[in-house]
Amino acid sequence: MKHSNISIFIPHLGCPYNCIFCDQYKITGSDCAVTPSDVYSLLDSCKKDKKLLNGKTQIAFFGGSFTAIDKNLMIDYLKAASGFVSDCTFDSIRISTRPDCINEEILDTLRRYNVKTIELGIQSFDDQVLTASGRGYSSETAIDSCNLISQSGFELGIQMMCGLPCDTQQKDLETAQTIIDLSCRQVRIYPVIVIKGTKLCQMYENGLYTPLDLDQAVDTCAKLYTLFCQNDVTILKIGLHSSSDGVAGPFHPAFGELVRSKVFYESVIKETSKYKHYNIRVAPSFISVAIGNSKINLRKFKDNGYDIDIISDPNIDREKYIIE
Repeated sequence: MKHSNISIFIPHLGCPYNCIFCDQYKITGSDCAVTPSDVYSLLDSCKKDKKLLNGKTQIAFFGGSFTAIDKNLMIDYLKAASGFVSDCTFDSIRISTRPDCINEEILDTLRRYNVKTIELGIQSFDDQVLTASGRGYSSETAIDSCNLISQSGFELGIQMMCGLPCDTQQKDLETAQTIIDLSCRQVRIYPVIVIKGTKLCQMYENGLYTPLDLDQAVDTCAKLYTLFCQNDVTILKIGLHSSSDGVAGPFHPAFGELVRSKVFYESVIKETSKYKHYNIRVAPSFISVAIGNSKINLRKFKDNGYDIDIISDPNIDREKYIIE
């Protein structure tokens, strides 16, 4: 049964820093934070949507550093949501926060109000990257927070970014390996987009920062995608929301599909030989990924000497394929 979220955005609430890449209002597409009363009304209205009443829906507080907001306000948000979990309308609560805003007292509070999953916006486990990005914590703090969350019985999710100042592809892969070593099973991958009005935008305009181009970002994220999949880490999202107001960087409305398409192409050529004909069967919902954006995979197969036909087969699971 498919997991789903009811997303509630609280941009910048509680966040003690303004990181150089961040404008949560533009990234989330939300103009202002909701009130606890708004949360209750939203969740009550969601009870009418049968698609959400599937036993797997989480109430998700995204956008700000949830555990850094005023404690009373945080509890009011949780109270507004928790009743919908207690009465079995929805499965549980998911929150996102910073790794330096987690301790045992906070975790006790979250547990009391039906929080199941905690996502940490860590971005990188490289200290040079963290310092250059104005994150305000070290990799040691991030690792300690991850371990505390897991040891306390919560599901751990991690959000990472590619292309921050002082970052490299190798550092991104090392961050991914640390995520795997920490037994994290959920990840979001965000290539850096330069957002108007941020310090990073000023750096870009002054020639002090160069973002990844689209091909570089797709290549890095494809390597990360493959590494996570090989280690049973679920990739929840790749790329930013379409309303993120980017002025530079590797934004594409179908960025995640570009990444999965590259992963498919590279996987296929490892299993096939040039100048031989193959039929590759994929799920109908995976055809566009297999063919590639603007049929790029078909062109690349042909240009590189691979004779391949991609065939839709409803008996194939999504993301799987059969070579004949």
